Amino acid sequence: MVFLSAWLSCKDTCGGYDPKTDTVKIDPKLFGGDEENLQPSEIPKDACFAQQELEMLKNAQEEVARANEEAAKREQKEAEEFQQKEDLFQQARRRREEEKARCLVDEQAATEPVQLAEEPPAPARDKELAVDAKAQRLEKLAAEAAEARERVNLWCKTNSFCGGMSSKKQTFLQLGVSKHPFHEAVAN
Repeated sequence: MVFLSAWLSCKDTCGGYDPKTDTVKIDPKLFGGDEENLQPSEIPKDACFAQQELEMLKNAQEEVARANEEAAKREQKEAEEFQQKEDLFQQARRRREEEKARCLVDEQAATEPVQLAEEPPAPARDKELAVDAKAQRLEKLAAEAAEARERVNLWCKTNSFCGGMSSKKQTFLQLGVSKHPFHEAVAN
């Protein structure tokens, strides 16, 4: 134990501690002046920095608010355009229905006077029969087309094709692979 305390002490090797010779003197002017004792009048540099940070934060908030306003205006404009297109579509559909109804009324009006009058000559009767036959064929074709469209839409819905025959769906497991309704219908 004695040997250990002698080894750890520096009295023998250093010669002891002398407070007059073992002190270090430092000149603070060499380190950039007297920064530890700043006066309150010298602090505005930090205050300006804080003010700049507040201004930057305010500018960022204004930019975010401006971007949100622009996005809201854009969404409102898109909604208005969509509504206008929807209105135009509805008007066109109404016009088609009115035109169809007008054609039916005209056809009925054209057939009624013929039935009330005496029997027309043979060529006129043949033309009327041909027109009636053609109208019946067109109606039959339109009904078949509507029924086919309904069956196609039902098949598309049951096989997860949302947009009908013109849409495609992406597979989940194989990225980049898409399935088309027509190809799937042929495969089945």
